[in-house]
Amino acid sequence: MGEHEHMPVQKVADTSIKKNGEISDQVTAQVAMALSTLDGRYKENIADYAQELHSCTHKIDMARIDLDMMRKQKEPYNNELLSAEKEVEYALRLLERLTEQCIQKTLVVAELETELENLGHSGESEAVLQSRRTELKSLEQEIGDLELTLLNHELEKQNVLLKMEPIERKIAALEKKIRELESEKRYIESTHLHRITQVVQTQPSKLPPVIEDTPKTS
Repeated sequence: MGEHEHMPVQKVADTSIKKNGEISDQVTAQVAMALSTLDGRYKENIADYAQELHSCTHKIDMARIDLDMMRKQKEPYNNELLSAEKEVEYALRLLERLTEQCIQKTLVVAELETELENLGHSGESEAVLQSRRTELKSLEQEIGDLELTLLNHELEKQNVLLKMEPIERKIAALEKKIRELESEKRYIESTHLHRITQVVQTQPSKLPPVIEDTPKTS
């Protein structure tokens, strides 16, 4: 009688072990599938991150190469502009000095003319006045030539600036492009790193639930 009672219990235990083994295999397969999915998502995010980062970095490098080329193309014009500006500065200083001299000589001539009118003409006074007038006329001619030279230097300066203008626009556009690409690169880094971190930090609660089956006792 005791032997007959023992057999059903043993059979139930064997059945439970068999079921638990099947459940364990099922859970293992589910966990493996979940881990495989997580691993696939991780690799996919890494691949996307690497591809987008490489593309953005390549664009930045190419833009910097173009920027260097534009700056080198601008260098000769910078030298021309600097030379023209120095010529203009020198001419302006000289013109200022000659203008002051011209004012002084004009006053001297005016005083001599007044003196001759009041005191009467004399050969010596006429000679002095004529000499001062000649000096004044020569100085006025020098000032006129200098003003023409100054005008030419200003025209040279403007021509150089006109040649530089399209290069300056390209440089400004490239600098803006690089800033935008660098901002995009930072966005890519932060966004993808956040996604990768989310995948890595996936909680066990997000894995498939473990199916538990407790054997029924009679």
